[in-house]
Amino acid sequence: VDATHPYAVAATENLRAAAGARGLPYLRLLRTSDGEDACYKARDMAGAARMLEELPGSVLLTTGSKELAPFAHPGLVERCFPRVLPMVDSLERCLSLGFPSAHIICMQGPFSQELNEALIRQFAIKTLVTKDTGGYGGFREKAQAARNTGCALLVVERPVRETGLTLEEIRERIEEGKV
Repeated sequence: VDATHPYAVAATENLRAAAGARGLPYLRLLRTSDGEDACYKARDMAGAARMLEELPGSVLLTTGSKELAPFAHPGLVERCFPRVLPMVDSLERCLSLGFPSAHIICMQGPFSQELNEALIRQFAIKTLVTKDTGGYGGFREKAQAARNTGCALLVVERPVRETGLTLEEIRERIEEGKV
């Protein structure tokens, strides 16, 4: 889950408040970035869309239906295959933004590496766009599928630096009796 998503922010605040009310320490585990070195990187969705204008071929968008607007402009929207949740609002958002109905892939994850590879091959995808989810959200499966099929990988980096501790830092605190 994106740390800036409203649900993630609310969950973090609820957990912090609950720990405080009970006099317990609050430690937030940071996911390490799993962003690949052998890929294109963009700071945000608009930057990713600009990069795609220079890259050839079909594009598999695995960023979620709420992140599609930057890709919905003439010359790019026709090349994109958004993979979104099988929900009416996701489909309606895709259609209202002008994505061709034959390009909209409505599926519920998690998605295996093999399924990602099959979609890349089925739709002759040349670039797969994903968020840096730190190993969660199927990032590894998407990255490996792109590698195995010769498809370019475009990773949209996390928008803000999250606060918290790494797994090693939390282990260290526990071992030192600081938690």
